Amino acid sequence: MKTTANFLDDLQRKFDLPSDYAVSKLLGMHRQQVSHYRKKKGTFDDEISVRVAELLGINAGYVMACMQAQRAKNPTLRRTWEKAAATLAGTAVAILAGCTLAMAPLPHLVPSASAAPGLYIMLNAVAVLILGALLGMKPATGSRFR
Repeated sequence: MKTTANFLDDLQRKFDLPSDYAVSKLLGMHRQQVSHYRKKKGTFDDEISVRVAELLGINAGYVMACMQAQRAKNPTLRRTWEKAAATLAGTAVAILAGCTLAMAPLPHLVPSASAAPGLYIMLNAVAVLILGALLGMKPATGSRFR
């Protein structure tokens, strides 16, 4: 399970941000709020959780479950939220693994690469679109696959 600080670190790495001030601007909040998160004096609310998930390209439910686990005072509730977060994180891993297998060459469909080179590429593109849809991602701006 990730903490608020872990997600802030992920944002900083992904967007190559030099400081918490830059992270605060990315999230549209005051630098002091990011400082509070770093000092474990608070967790993301649901709106910020969704924003962080969108920026990182991950499941918003996973971020929200991590925040609930971090907030929980009762050990039983904390374990329950940690299990929920692990399940949501595990679902994404299982989907990725399934799509990786789906993108493997299909020799029974394509007798040889020279016979139908476009088919293999198209199968990969379809698998990537399915993966993105399952993870709730949107095609990049300018993408031909919409």
